[in-house]
Amino acid sequence: MEENNLIEKLHMAVDEFKALARKTHPEFDEKNDNGEWELDYMEFGNMVSAALYVTDGLKPDEVSADTIDDLLYTIARDNECMSVIKELSPEWYSFLCKLVLRTPYINAKWQFAECLKNHAEDGEIKPLIFEFLESGDEYTERMALESLAVLYPDKAEEYAERFWERNIYEHDEYQKIMALHILYKIGSSKLDYYLDLADNSSYEYLKMNAKEIRQKRKK
Repeated sequence: MEENNLIEKLHMAVDEFKALARKTHPEFDEKNDNGEWELDYMEFGNMVSAALYVTDGLKPDEVSADTIDDLLYTIARDNECMSVIKELSPEWYSFLCKLVLRTPYINAKWQFAECLKNHAEDGEIKPLIFEFLESGDEYTERMALESLAVLYPDKAEEYAERFWERNIYEHDEYQKIMALHILYKIGSSKLDYYLDLADNSSYEYLKMNAKEIRQKRKK
């Protein structure tokens, strides 16, 4: 399939999906995405297939800004299966990872943050984890903290403590849960202190996670 055909098919598929989304879920936006488009809509499958044809058939320097936007939009909508981002070549992943932070696509950002730990050998994009950690989106930052423990384990304790203390999000409990798991993962000497704080908190899920970590440590 020729380059222009690949690009045009993707753009048409994205436009068709957007029309469907407006019709079936008028309340839909980046912060309100049901994440299960793949269950009911042919248009979603067509869009994902078209995106994969582009990333399989073309190189990053062969596409325009509009096509990049179509790809990142598709990745954002594919936030349940993550089939597109998982199929990206290292070249495509690196290319899009550098660009996604400058877009409104929250549901693409957290996927790149989560997957960045699998690209530790790419020294060009590895430092981007610190931008994901300051993205302003709770879930993106939480996934970035998980990747940080792999990419920069020497920084993980510092950021885990920061996430625990800052209390800036509505779902602050989940930030603390991730902080606990990171402290456990890196073998932090401060873990016991935070487990005690968790035990005495008012957050039930946080208490449950602290209990699970204590049980793991006994094995």
